[in-house]
Amino acid sequence: MHSLNVTKIQKIIEETSTLKTFYVENFWKDKICPGQFIMVWIPGIDEIPMGLSHISNDTIAFTVERVGEATEALHKLKQGDLIGVRGPYGNGFKLIDGKILIVGGGNGISPLKPLLEALLLRETEITVLIGSKSAYKMPFIPYLKNQSKRHKLKLNDQLEFALEHWISVIRSNVVDGTKKEN
Repeated sequence: MHSLNVTKIQKIIEETSTLKTFYVENFWKDKICPGQFIMVWIPGIDEIPMGLSHISNDTIAFTVERVGEATEALHKLKQGDLIGVRGPYGNGFKLIDGKILIVGGGNGISPLKPLLEALLLRETEITVLIGSKSAYKMPFIPYLKNQSKRHKLKLNDQLEFALEHWISVIRSNVVDGTKKEN
């Protein structure tokens, strides 16, 4: 059984008007990997699963969209407030070599960010396609643009277009590109 660790929120970043990233102590150090998740306990409210959007030796982070009672309560918390964390759970991603395509939509890109960070350390060639219902709900764009200048990270040439029309971008670059000619 995974024991509950009560911890202070070290930092909160407002990613968009409905997404916040919460940084807390990493109790698991080298026992946590990209793709795993934790349970987050909001005192007096609920315990909910959260994918990790950041993993370092000292801190982990999870990015939360405000959509219900528990996430609304999380969004009201401030730096220094106490929450509980339990985990990690799941097997995580297997890191492979070669060209990598990462596709995520909205906050679904959050648990892929630690994978991206691990692959960038290996100097892997990566293409990232990200989209959302609205440009205002798309997290980590400044981070991704910065990383693309420093590493072998390709963002779709039509990223600005993708902010509003991501479905057609993904269709034209992924789905249609996989069709075989008869």
